[in-house]
Amino acid sequence: MFFEEVKPQSIVKITLVSKYFDAWAKIMNRNARSDRLGYIDLFSGPGKYNDGTISTPIYIMEKILKNEDYRNKFVIIFNDKEKEYIENLEQEINKLENINLLKHKPIFLNLELNFETSELFNFSLIPSLVFIDPCGYRGITRDLIYTFIKNWGCDIILFFNYNRIRSGIKNPLVEEHMKRLFGENRYSKILENIDNYKGFEKEKFIMNEFSESMMELGIEYILPFRFRKEDKNDTSHYLVFLTKNFTAFNIMKEIMANHSSTSTQGVPSFEFIPNADKQLSFLYMYNQPLEELKTELLQLYKGRSISLRELFVEHSKNKPFILRNYREVLLKLEEEGKIICDPPKEKRRKNTLAEHVIIYFL
Repeated sequence: MFFEEVKPQSIVKITLVSKYFDAWAKIMNRNARSDRLGYIDLFSGPGKYNDGTISTPIYIMEKILKNEDYRNKFVIIFNDKEKEYIENLEQEINKLENINLLKHKPIFLNLELNFETSELFNFSLIPSLVFIDPCGYRGITRDLIYTFIKNWGCDIILFFNYNRIRSGIKNPLVEEHMKRLFGENRYSKILENIDNYKGFEKEKFIMNEFSESMMELGIEYILPFRFRKEDKNDTSHYLVFLTKNFTAFNIMKEIMANHSSTSTQGVPSFEFIPNADKQLSFLYMYNQPLEELKTELLQLYKGRSISLRELFVEHSKNKPFILRNYREVLLKLEEEGKIICDPPKEKRRKNTLAEHVIIYFL
């Protein structure tokens, strides 16, 4: 049973979701156009593992209940197809301190997601963080994802069960599920080409196709965090962050970077490895990531001038680099005389490069 005892992978997943919720809620509470905010968990589970460890819904509820603004603003929806799970979750949440101070009582649903589920949420949604954490892939469709992401201020954290999806791609019994997840034309392309790839190349192919499918929905930023199996070097699943907003993307990127098991030259792997002596990650395309970042920037921006902030926003999309990686590389390029900065290093504090500094690539 999944909820028998908490595993290290689950602790990391809970941490990533709850830390992003913290950052997202603070920004939305301060800046949102709406007087309400939403949190939606479509596969919430019972709230606790059998060993007593609390799971994501309780973490999120405790954060909401500790903040007066959140207690007055948040509309919360929990769903699970298992009646026992959702009933247990409701009981656990009703025990929490300050639960009676909520302006909007949590909504508990007992629905099994299907191809029509998106219709239930097909309205103008308040700014919401949506957590989709299925055991497999049933009910996870492009339509469902678009129903949420089309709304302003809505971000999605998606559990992408790579193992189950990889197995399902060539299974005719679940063909319709795959079409709904990838899109019919893209699924046909995957079927046509998947046998050309082996091992991790196949994994890259599937994940790239999923990312491109999401981009077709207008989702500009897709950030995957890879989880390895405990006893093997194989991938178990991904936690994929989906947003249309660069600030949201960068916040989650920093959170995922800080919880990566390994890094190369200070560039995070964006993966959790139970046995961190094995490495195969988001860095697969880079052998010496900072050296290759230097080369990329010199080639792509030759003859251009651009601020550090603009460069970071423009170049970092779907790449493993975080802001401090760009600073380190640009400071080296300035020292080597391959770029000119305005203001120059003589007029800045030592080893600093503010986001407003203009970079001239020679």
